[in-house]
Amino acid sequence: MTNLQSLVSYLACFSLMAMSFALAEKAQRYGPGGRTLARFLRAVVVVGFAVGAGLRQNVGTDYQSYVEAFRESLGGNALEDSINGSFGVEPVFVVLSRLSDRLTSGPEVMFFVYGLITAAGFCYAVRRLFADMTVEVGLTIFVLLCMFMPFTLSAARQGAAMAIFLYGVVEIVHKKAVRGAVYVAIAGVFHPSTFFVAPLLATAWLMFRKRARSPLVAVFPAAALAGLLGPWVIPLVLRLSIFARFDYMLLYTRDDLVIGGTFTLQALLLVGLTILGWKRIAKEKTLSFLYFLAVFGLATYTLSFEVAFAYRVSFFLLPVSCLLGGLVIPRRGRVAYLTGLAAFAMAYFVAIYYIGGRFSVFPLQFE
Repeated sequence: MTNLQSLVSYLACFSLMAMSFALAEKAQRYGPGGRTLARFLRAVVVVGFAVGAGLRQNVGTDYQSYVEAFRESLGGNALEDSINGSFGVEPVFVVLSRLSDRLTSGPEVMFFVYGLITAAGFCYAVRRLFADMTVEVGLTIFVLLCMFMPFTLSAARQGAAMAIFLYGVVEIVHKKAVRGAVYVAIAGVFHPSTFFVAPLLATAWLMFRKRARSPLVAVFPAAALAGLLGPWVIPLVLRLSIFARFDYMLLYTRDDLVIGGTFTLQALLLVGLTILGWKRIAKEKTLSFLYFLAVFGLATYTLSFEVAFAYRVSFFLLPVSCLLGGLVIPRRGRVAYLTGLAAFAMAYFVAIYYIGGRFSVFPLQFE
């Protein structure tokens, strides 16, 4: 495909997934037949995306690295080495690689599974959070796909972990803290950086339980402290011997256009939500919890100008601000807000990924 054809294909795919989930919310209101149709619509688009993720060729910055790791995982001691931490990838990656090799003699099944988990995690997290809200579900899914799916095509392991983590956050919002913790732990199986985000999630949950009425009092000083100390403290911590396997997280070539563009968009989102929904955020426990996570996502992303590790951690939390708007904005203005956000997300996708070439997801190529 040409770059332009790839752009149209990406946006068509994201739109189809968003519309299918939105239509499914409406269809399930019409009895057993409607619920069956809803499940079918959701499954088709999620599996369809996963098939594309599995069959792609050389799409994503880390694609070749994954192929090389796949080949190395077929070695006799790879599973044992991954368990004791000397191989550099998780045991689940080795297991998926060997399963993929057995089924297709290549990495296609491995990429398919990662794509399936990522698409399902993102879409079903939105569906769980905005149950029975047809338009809100569709627009929010479109925003998440435009902003974060290219990253997951490059970093497939972390993409799957991000999606599972996000679903765990939604479970906590629904007062299923134990279930949410289980999902976070499962996310850690797919990428260990999840466990570095867990303390932030636990802190937000404690605020959630205490019904914080003024989250800014705690959030902004903590974010400022993280911004001041992070560039010095995080590298020192990661250089401890127990964190030796995370050395690659310190390797980073800064891209001011991408970091600056994402930071600006996320900052505008939070500032706008603070102005429009501060009273609700301060009053409702659920919103305080999500707001806390969103601000820490922005704070850790700010550190990306200096520390690669913060870049990886921030991607677990940045999607939260996209979810928050659909809950904070009053119902009368919610659709208009999400429509505007979807337009910005599409413009971001074109500017950063299509024109800027971030994560090398253009052009789309298949077997």
